[in-house]
Amino acid sequence: MAAGLVADIEGQPRPVLAALQSFVLYGAPYAYPAVWGAMTRGFPTICGVAPLKEIVGTGEPPPVWPHPEGVARGPALLPLYRNLPLAARDDLALYALLALFDALRAGRARERELATRLLKERLSGEASRESAGVNGDDAVVIGKDLTVSRKALNSLAERFHIRRLSIFGSAARGELRPDSDIDLLVEFEPEGAPSLWTQTELQDELSRLFGGRPVDVVPPEVLRNPYRRKAIERDLKVLIDEAA
Repeated sequence: MAAGLVADIEGQPRPVLAALQSFVLYGAPYAYPAVWGAMTRGFPTICGVAPLKEIVGTGEPPPVWPHPEGVARGPALLPLYRNLPLAARDDLALYALLALFDALRAGRARERELATRLLKERLSGEASRESAGVNGDDAVVIGKDLTVSRKALNSLAERFHIRRLSIFGSAARGELRPDSDIDLLVEFEPEGAPSLWTQTELQDELSRLFGGRPVDVVPPEVLRNPYRRKAIERDLKVLIDEAA
């Protein structure tokens, strides 16, 4: 509390997000300098997991937090704490934030630039949610790992003339991995199908809504294939249905 990063609010310690954002973005390399090691097995970080994995393609082994249960091999980057790799593995939102934090303290120039922008968006978004009280009835909980704003979903659907929006695949099953896409089945209003340019804009907006993960949008026509229909409908969850 003395540093001004945490405040006592109604007897409970709460983060001061504006101060925390400044500390995270500009103090990371100094407070937590990178400690590198030899090639080893561990859990990938920085450009080895979402969201930077989908943006920065180096073609080289990503840095890893050394751990015998790791899933990749690369140059060792000492994690902030010894038990951090397993904690991140079990909490994908935490994993993404820690990987971005690592990019600030140990990444290349391009990775640091992207991590700064993405962390600003996420921390600013958290502050907005707190100030606006976006929770409870506004929260749409998907599986075990995703929570999105119902208001934001409805606004996006209205803007892009979406009649029905459903999620399927690993996200719907609650089995997201750090490198998983978000699979969405999207039905547009009559005469409302987007142009190629608008389709790209829609995917970008959906990606931001789902925490920066890559989004795969498919039309209802894919259900004409009986094999795909069976696979998709097994765990399909409707998020928006204008006809309901």
